[in-house]
Amino acid sequence: MKYIYLFLLNLLIISISVYLAKLSVDIDTFFNFSGYYSSISRGYGLTIMIIGGFFRLLPSLEFYRKQVSILTLKAQHVLITEGFFSVSRNPLYIGILLIFLGCLVFIGTISGILMWIVSFILCNWWVKYREEYYMKQVFGDEYRKYTERTPRWLRLIK
Repeated sequence: MKYIYLFLLNLLIISISVYLAKLSVDIDTFFNFSGYYSSISRGYGLTIMIIGGFFRLLPSLEFYRKQVSILTLKAQHVLITEGFFSVSRNPLYIGILLIFLGCLVFIGTISGILMWIVSFILCNWWVKYREEYYMKQVFGDEYRKYTERTPRWLRLIK
């Protein structure tokens, strides 16, 4: 049952990304922005979406192995630091952002890229000031040490 839930959750994330990408095309049309749609952008977009899928799926499976809920607004009871979580403290969010970016690159929308930048800024704010605060409260020094050795996003974006 948990794998069906995982599948449906990720299908929802992809659906939202596609919907927002379509919305950005409508915004481009309204403002008369010309897109950059090409077979090259489709290839890059698909590649980015696949990478995002891995960043979403594999850490999700790790959550299930540790019996941790993926969708929760409170800190977890288990601090996962191995696998994808040794590369980034937020691989699930990276997955969502990459899937969304991949959709935008795939269809070649200018306003969508601006929408993605705003999404990243909001996501970074949420993670930094909400989730990390809760994690510090629950895991204390263990979480602080984890933050010292593992970047919030990726090694290039700490």
